[in-house]
Amino acid sequence: MNKRWWRWWAQALVVAVLGGCVAQAPVGETDKAAKADRTGTAESAKGTSPKGDETKADATKDGEAGTTTASGEAKADAKVARKGKDNIARGKAIIVGAVFPLSAGAGRIGQMKRQGADLAVGHLNASGGIRGRPLQINYVDSKNQINEAKTGFDKLLDKDKVPLVFSAMSQVSLTLAGAAERRKVVLYANASHPELTRGATFVFRNLPSTEKTATAMADAALNKLSLRKVAVLAINDEYGADAAKTFTTAFGKLGGKVVASETFDREAKDVRAQWTKLAEARPDAYWVPGYGAALGLVLKQKVELKVPGTVLCDLGLVDANVLKTAGAGAETAAVVVPAFDPESKEPVVRTFVRDFSQAYGEAPSFDAAFQYDATMLVAEACRRAKQLTGEGLREALAAIKGFQGVCGKLTFTKTGDADAEVMVRRMVRGKLRPLDAPTEEQPKAK
Repeated sequence: MNKRWWRWWAQALVVAVLGGCVAQAPVGETDKAAKADRTGTAESAKGTSPKGDETKADATKDGEAGTTTASGEAKADAKVARKGKDNIARGKAIIVGAVFPLSAGAGRIGQMKRQGADLAVGHLNASGGIRGRPLQINYVDSKNQINEAKTGFDKLLDKDKVPLVFSAMSQVSLTLAGAAERRKVVLYANASHPELTRGATFVFRNLPSTEKTATAMADAALNKLSLRKVAVLAINDEYGADAAKTFTTAFGKLGGKVVASETFDREAKDVRAQWTKLAEARPDAYWVPGYGAALGLVLKQKVELKVPGTVLCDLGLVDANVLKTAGAGAETAAVVVPAFDPESKEPVVRTFVRDFSQAYGEAPSFDAAFQYDATMLVAEACRRAKQLTGEGLREALAAIKGFQGVCGKLTFTKTGDADAEVMVRRMVRGKLRPLDAPTEEQPKAK
């Protein structure tokens, strides 16, 4: 047997132990899919290839490319969620949608979210599903492009008749939020732009907004790290712009000063010019909100140019691929992250970390953890809802309080945000440690 079949066999064994959920088949038969499997973007039940291409294993019943499914059953009725009604027939799948970037520059983020969602589906369906019905997620690949996302979103609503859609990435989610309001379906948008939930009644998330994370980093930079001058190098999109603006405002109010600001593209290959300009301002540190391969490259080139100063990052840094590319550029960086502790002794966290690691061959990321909780929260809303419609799920989600997830206890506020805690940690040899953790450069005082 080759390595892929051994990996499939191990995953099948894990799912069997969980309670008989349908085992995953090896995903794709192409060299491209095999390569993705080896690099940690393992596809789950009936998933897409890393490029979002349709395969025979993941073709939907209607045969259209671009939509794939994840379910605890081999087949599910794609017409279960009809407009304005709940098809109560026992045993038929409850179908929701997801618009994730499964390929291109942000593909790694989408794949991590999908891993978390699919693990939740496996756990749910192995334990009996939702009132005897399995949960199924139909995926479309947004490629982190607005037009692709809109096309996929419309298909999920018009053809699959889903009452709820998960989404990722700020620029995509901001676009879909308006459509969700008009069409009265829930958009569960695990993206960080603060405008997502403002004035919206059908938008929810449990991922902290940039308003919370950037403000927390500004406070830590000034009051815990004693930094007075900071330069900003932000990814050039809606999320990066908001993270830069929020930090600049918060840091200024606290008495600090942002002395220079530059941006980098999502597909950036060379940011040496930006680093050179920023270094001329002689800042104490650099706030670098970003994600994906570009973030790793940015931090790597800082080291190559020997630019001095502390690096301040957010959740985007906590990704094995980014850390590998960044190398020494990530070492000792201050990172603002949600309160998910993979080393927690809480039973729900230990089970999640164990099963995720066995299924995908790597430790779970924050993106995976938050999407796992999001899927479990939606399942709880499905149990409570009087009707499985957008309005029914909106009411049920809004009523959830004190939900115990792997990221702590979650309660939705009136805006649709979950009241999630954040903290600032130190990156030490690829692990998040307390902000005052000893480093090779500066041992902790006795």
